[in-house]
Amino acid sequence: MLLRGCPCLRRRLSAVLDTVATGPDEPLLFLYPRWAAPALQRRRISSLKPIDTPARIGHNSGAPFLTAVRPCPSLSRRSRQWISSVSSSRPPDNSNPQLSPAVVREHHKTGKGKETGSDGSNEIGGGRLSTGQKQSVNSLADAEHAASMKPLRGFALTRAKRIQKGRLHNKPLSAKPSPPTQKQLFLRNTSIRDRKKLRFREYMKKKYQSRSAKLFDNAWFDTKEILDQVQRDNRRNPKKSVNKKEILVPEETLALFSGVTRYTLKENIWYIPLHNGCRVHILPASQSKGLLRRVILSATDHIMALVEGRFTRAQSLQAMGDPLVDIHKPPVPMCISRGAMQRSKLPVPLIRGNWHFGETSDSSSNLDEILLPRPVIATVKEFTEHIEDVTSARQPTLDEKAMSLSKLPHVVRIKLHLKALFMEETYSNYISTAALNNALEFLCRHEFLDTARTLLSRTEHVATTDTYNILLRAAAKRQDVAVFRHILRTMPRLHMRPNPETWLALLSALVDPSEKAQLIEHMVQRGHMSNLSTIHSALQETIQDSLLVHLDSGKDIDSFISLMTNTWGANWFSPSVVGQMFSVVARLKDFDSVDRLMEICIDNNLTVDSYPLSHIVHALGANIHVALQYTLRFFEHPLFEVTSQNWEDLFLAAFRHRQYNICLVIWRYSCMKKTVTYKMKQAVLTSLCRNASFGKPTRLDKDLWSSDAGKVIVGIDTHHEGYRLPDSVLDEIPSEFRHNPILYLIGWKPRGEKRDLQIRLANALIKRDIILGATRYVPQHPSPIMLDAASILDKEWCGAPRPLTWKMQNAIQVPIVRKDKDRDQDKIKDQ
Repeated sequence: MLLRGCPCLRRRLSAVLDTVATGPDEPLLFLYPRWAAPALQRRRISSLKPIDTPARIGHNSGAPFLTAVRPCPSLSRRSRQWISSVSSSRPPDNSNPQLSPAVVREHHKTGKGKETGSDGSNEIGGGRLSTGQKQSVNSLADAEHAASMKPLRGFALTRAKRIQKGRLHNKPLSAKPSPPTQKQLFLRNTSIRDRKKLRFREYMKKKYQSRSAKLFDNAWFDTKEILDQVQRDNRRNPKKSVNKKEILVPEETLALFSGVTRYTLKENIWYIPLHNGCRVHILPASQSKGLLRRVILSATDHIMALVEGRFTRAQSLQAMGDPLVDIHKPPVPMCISRGAMQRSKLPVPLIRGNWHFGETSDSSSNLDEILLPRPVIATVKEFTEHIEDVTSARQPTLDEKAMSLSKLPHVVRIKLHLKALFMEETYSNYISTAALNNALEFLCRHEFLDTARTLLSRTEHVATTDTYNILLRAAAKRQDVAVFRHILRTMPRLHMRPNPETWLALLSALVDPSEKAQLIEHMVQRGHMSNLSTIHSALQETIQDSLLVHLDSGKDIDSFISLMTNTWGANWFSPSVVGQMFSVVARLKDFDSVDRLMEICIDNNLTVDSYPLSHIVHALGANIHVALQYTLRFFEHPLFEVTSQNWEDLFLAAFRHRQYNICLVIWRYSCMKKTVTYKMKQAVLTSLCRNASFGKPTRLDKDLWSSDAGKVIVGIDTHHEGYRLPDSVLDEIPSEFRHNPILYLIGWKPRGEKRDLQIRLANALIKRDIILGATRYVPQHPSPIMLDAASILDKEWCGAPRPLTWKMQNAIQVPIVRKDKDRDQDKIKDQ
């Protein structure tokens, strides 16, 4: 079009292009709108600096800079000092390699996988050359650089030297990398769980210092001596001994009296208010005799006979199939503990029954449905099951919060209700150990420790060692050694002896690997490691330290798995153990071990938790495309379940590195899978509301991203007809924007009614995507296919600023279908 213009225009245009030598990635200013010219000029000047941004569209952020920047002839000698080593440090290469996990592994293996750009940010898995491919130094460029420094005098000379000293690319290319600092070594060798313990420990030190109390650093390790003293305590019960009788009761019959929860399978105690009372003590399922649970009654002979008659009568009603009985006798025998059957030398039934305690958010009820109307509780079973329903109640949705009569937070309402139940005198006869342990687990998990201690002081008559272990684990998690020791010293008063779980609670409080090893050796000498479940729990606490030492010694992941299997004598790889192994190799950035461990999990059909993927994404956060490839490999695992935390980690990593299409795909799929988190919503909402850059002017692509990202990401069905919003918002928008309300957010609006309308419109768009995605639409293709396509498109977009409307029109489209259409198609197929 320009060649057909007037000759004057052609002469002027050729004169401009002849006097300015542009690089292959530099923009032509006359092709862009007037508002982009100043920012593009700043970007053009900064592109002459040796920064590590891609030179061509299609390079990712961690790829090598393959195209040399051509010096501009019109630049002064003072300006040429910025580009003295650019052309020499980037060898010309016409290839366009893409980073792969294998390349990243090789870089990390040779110690060259970390590259520092001119802006000071570290990019993991970058395109640094290997040891055998040293970069050559251009003597002509160095001579030019030396010549340009001579005329500088005074302030100019000082400023140039300061700039040269502050830039990492001016250092010699053959310089050895600086050794890791003490903080870097600490972060490498310490797991996230131990770092959290140290932060709590520091907080507790300051708390003790404010009380003028002393807290020694080895206080936790010395606690084992107190635990030994409590273990050796053999004081006698001063109370008068009462008659005891042991009876054997089937599991389904006990369920009629104590309820069915995971806590009823452990030691359970309650009292029957019959005459002077009868203490019912159910031993754990592991101590059963065959298929029958052992129950110890403590009362007078007459009372014990009456209580035993109740169990016998209930068992006969179950066998007859009485319709008034809640739980009938199952067609297959209930086998709760296989170990108990083997110790009794009885054959384990091939077809056996067991309780199922599945936890799904859909099956749990809303708290208002449980509490209103007020429940009627008249038995121990009803009280135990009511506590189970309350503690497992699901979080209310936004609509349920608006309709609820109480404005208190969800967990606070549960805490107040639990305290009211246990403190009310009417329900004192229905309290059991199972109900108490369930309530304490919830309170300690949400750190309502004062309320937990209040409930324990009220219900000490049904407390067991497992009850105290719950409080000990909470004190260990909080690193409160004074509370931990206080709880230990109160156990002998109630004639309770520590069990292996008590020692494991102390093990969970330690941080130093040597202290953990000494404590485990002490437990072995005392005979506390004879149980297989104790060995597994100890392995959970020490697996990260053991694997770290093993890999640092030069051995591989296969030898560690063989060592663990042969040494511990148990071929046991739970999802938690496998997840901790992934977290260690991700922390070390040992991607060879990551690949090998992934192959082992797939070959052996091992279940993998969701949190290891978060560690890998964080380790590869500087190269989102390589992190995405690992994510897709996890998604292909048949036993891997994608959680909302995985979507959040991947979304925030892509958002930080300005990947439009990856963020768009993750947002759409998260809306349809109901996995949108608060951080994801706030990131999109902030970008939607922003219509101007804040602070000092920065790079153009960063400024554009902060205001353009939300407009490109939001809108799950903008390409469908009938894109409706609430009338309260839609009626206020000018008519020319109603066909696509997102366009109203593009223009800058000052403070006032128009700005308030923009903010309300942004909130409405976010809410509409979340609601419609969860209720109306389903994706047409699996998420790995769309994420891979989005990654390819983002590589093509990289490094070239484009108008917002172009991004909105050319962004990747996520094919979706309506849920009712799927049902209609299924009906047609059935017919």
